[in-house]
Amino acid sequence: GMDGIATAEVELPDNLTSWRLTSLAYTDAIEVGNTTANLKVTQPFFIHGIWNKTYLSQDDVTGSLRAFGSEIPAQQEVSYTVTIQKPTDTTTKQTFQYQGKCGDFTFCNLGPLSKGDYLLTLTAQSGDAQDSIEQTFSVVDSLLEVCHSKVVTPAELSNISPSRFPIRLILFDL
Repeated sequence: GMDGIATAEVELPDNLTSWRLTSLAYTDAIEVGNTTANLKVTQPFFIHGIWNKTYLSQDDVTGSLRAFGSEIPAQQEVSYTVTIQKPTDTTTKQTFQYQGKCGDFTFCNLGPLSKGDYLLTLTAQSGDAQDSIEQTFSVVDSLLEVCHSKVVTPAELSNISPSRFPIRLILFDL
């Protein structure tokens, strides 16, 4: 407007981050102005989990949790529930309880786990505030990979038994 004030609506993703907004304006009379503002985006309460994507079967599976939020004071008590299970087998479900403080790392040890894929459900509660997230990880016998080449006939392809997946087949005509 004539008073040098402009308004614009901008829709930003609901990421937990900070956005830097910069505006630049000019007139036909070569009058210019600019401004910059930082906008911090947060949630009233949320959980953040730090877990590896892959563990060895000999490992004590360990990760950490933190809870934050604009409605929860730092150092307020937080109760965490960690549930793990193999997605295809509900009999493997295990639940662990931990206590921590808002903003602090809370370390979680799940012990050694058998080989396979796992679904991890992480829940934090502090007062009336609650949040949950899901993550996945795998437990494997080894992280070593060996390149192995073998020439076989098409009829012998069905006899290949890989020790782990995925495998890569390269077909060519001799």
